[in-house]
Amino acid sequence: MQAGELNRRITIQRNTSNGSSSDVWRTFATVWAKKKGASGRLFYQAAAAQSKNDVVFTIRYKRGINTEMRIIENGDTAHPYKITAEPIDPNNSRQWLEIHAQRTD
Repeated sequence: MQAGELNRRITIQRNTSNGSSSDVWRTFATVWAKKKGASGRLFYQAAAAQSKNDVVFTIRYKRGINTEMRIIENGDTAHPYKITAEPIDPNNSRQWLEIHAQRTD
């Protein structure tokens, strides 16, 4: 992948509510990402679950991202993406990270 393909600015947030009744989201990282729709096997799994909002964000490798976090694209906090699976290092090279997410409307 070329660095120029990272053309979306996203914010990864973590919930810091500590058990209180209301969610308090804080910025974990703001990074450049490539966004693509689910394809291949992922597309068919999403179709089976009747989900058309599955996407994959590819970012430069970053430690600490997990399924308890969410992604905000273009500052749209009303429609965040939930991280649906543990991020994947596709080449085990600690260069790129693929984050599978789903829009929560």
